[in-house]
Amino acid sequence: MYKVFLADDEIVVREGIRNNFPWDDTPFALCGEAPDGEIALPMIQELRPDILVTDIRMPFMDGLALCRNVAATMPWTRIVILSGYDDFEYAREAISLGVKEYLLKPVNAKTLRQALERIAGMIDEEREQQANLDALRGQLSESSRYRQEQRLLRVFDGVYSKSDKARLGGSKSKPGGEPLPLDASYYSVIIIVPGESNSLNEARHVLRRLSEGSNGRMYYAERGAQLWALTLGDAPEDIEERAYAYAQTIAYEAERIGGEQPRIAIGSIVNSLADVPRSVDAARIALQALSASGQRILGIGDVSMDMPPELMGVEVVPLYDKLRYASVAEVPSIVGEYFDSLGGMAAQSLLVSSYALVDILLAGSRVIKQAGGDPARILPEALSQARLLGSVRTLEDILRAANDILTRALTYRDEQSVSRNSALIRKACAYIEENFHRPEMTLHDAASHVALSNNHFCTVFSQEMGVTFIEYLTRLRMDKARAYLRSTDLRSQDIAERIGYADVHYFRYLFKKSTGMSPRDYRGQLIQNSAAGSSPPIGIKNNNTKV
Repeated sequence: MYKVFLADDEIVVREGIRNNFPWDDTPFALCGEAPDGEIALPMIQELRPDILVTDIRMPFMDGLALCRNVAATMPWTRIVILSGYDDFEYAREAISLGVKEYLLKPVNAKTLRQALERIAGMIDEEREQQANLDALRGQLSESSRYRQEQRLLRVFDGVYSKSDKARLGGSKSKPGGEPLPLDASYYSVIIIVPGESNSLNEARHVLRRLSEGSNGRMYYAERGAQLWALTLGDAPEDIEERAYAYAQTIAYEAERIGGEQPRIAIGSIVNSLADVPRSVDAARIALQALSASGQRILGIGDVSMDMPPELMGVEVVPLYDKLRYASVAEVPSIVGEYFDSLGGMAAQSLLVSSYALVDILLAGSRVIKQAGGDPARILPEALSQARLLGSVRTLEDILRAANDILTRALTYRDEQSVSRNSALIRKACAYIEENFHRPEMTLHDAASHVALSNNHFCTVFSQEMGVTFIEYLTRLRMDKARAYLRSTDLRSQDIAERIGYADVHYFRYLFKKSTGMSPRDYRGQLIQNSAAGSSPPIGIKNNNTKV
């Protein structure tokens, strides 16, 4: 299935494509639409369509500006341009941006379907050939790329030489060539750890394409089993938006190819190359916190910075991975496996087993902290490791203490539904509840209300709520629509206006997509069920349906 997004300021065009194109008979699905580029961009960043169909001439942000933004952060999204006969100069620029299909208005369903099928063929062909292309690119630029990566790694470490500095400025060059132009006002580091089902090569491919489409705003290097990226920006808010956009794209692409989402940590924003190691340290801290949070993307600004320093500096990732989805009943087996992994040294050396107990204490404390609690209250031992170690004498004592610590930590976690961002998201949800009826309300409005950038808010919201902002807003509006249909005799036009849709046809389309029936049929079934004395329809097609 290929997701298609439509941007056009002419409601007649949107209605025609939405209602007359045979979506159900093709491998294409309309995932969203917008009347101009400014509204469309945050929706596209959230929905991640495979294909964008956009008009060139639109108010606020025209089609070309929208194409430039999409090409910068989602370079593999294919674009179809809709245009009138007098837009030849626009067409020339569109072609320079990599637009593959240029259709003249008015466009019929047959012509659009042929264009979409051609693009689907391109997508399939590109996926099939990508492994060979990566190998060929690697052979052609291996030497230059290697030198560039080595210089970038020295930037991360803060040990680059005078000769490196001479190559780290100047005019922009292609990401794989020389020199390596890193002139910018601000920098931030992203660390990517591929999932078990994703190869490093696949993650490298995603980063390479992002780097090539970033116009010199992002470079990356491989370090062990991780990939480190350096993002460049002109202002703090610019670089935060860029970093979260890259992180979302990397995670989305990994999931799209059928693998596990990587863990992605975003470091602090610094204003000089000399301070890049500080951003690296912050990204490492965020990466450690990720292991306990159960999330996949985390910025240093989302880590509880009042956490005791010793809880951030200890690497206990293997234990975190076991605790992430574990139940309290699994604690004894986790403790047993953990001590078995020490290779028998815990039984031979009380010192080794004591250090293992401290690791377990730190892991349990992080679980509590990530759930919004105070380790010092839940685990008094956290106040004094010396007191903890002084209370154990044998390996049996240590095992008993380890089981007790993790049992209390996981029990507290299960009792809580609070995370650092819960209050922020509750504030956002309250804002959405108060403003859902405004047709002009966008993700940007909600993000601004809680003082986050669009992509930062998009990431936090979806991880906290389990659905995207658009899915949440649409679900809320459909719930309100069903309530109006149950309790009033308002027409569909009036209901659409009351829940935030200026276009009644789009409201009917979404309602049917959500419930499996039109508003008219839904109300008719309500009347029929009421007469028969049975329960009203709940408005859900099946358990897997998303609004």
